[in-house]
Amino acid sequence: MGLWAVLRAIWFVIVGIPIFYVVAVLFGAPLLSELYETLTFAIALSCLVFFPLGLTFTSYDQLGRLVFENRPDTKRQLVAQRIAFGSVLGAWGGAAVIPLDWDRPWQIWPTPCVAGGVIGAFLGLLLAIFALRCGPLTFSKRQKWKIV
Repeated sequence: MGLWAVLRAIWFVIVGIPIFYVVAVLFGAPLLSELYETLTFAIALSCLVFFPLGLTFTSYDQLGRLVFENRPDTKRQLVAQRIAFGSVLGAWGGAAVIPLDWDRPWQIWPTPCVAGGVIGAFLGLLLAIFALRCGPLTFSKRQKWKIV
């Protein structure tokens, strides 16, 4: 991993910002009334998702195979995949507290989604470490989970 990998990762983050902005707006975030807040969310999630992916992937074919076919080729790609998926799922799960009528400062957009993304990235990293240390979980014939 060298300078080109870091530059590629930064490029992935820059390209990912408008993608996450549009996705956030499509999921109900304000388009222009809270521009800075939505842009902050897009930047944070783009950094959490695309920076690890940009560091580990050398081609768009590898990235597509990982995202659409769930087939990481290396351990680094597995870790990047779990961090990225955890970030997206965490941000989506963090949005669950926004419509509650508690009127707490941590419920204001985009705080719960950014916090959920960070927590999801951490949990994704823990799952990746578990998968690398213990091996994948499979389902045996006797319907019990076992570690292979």
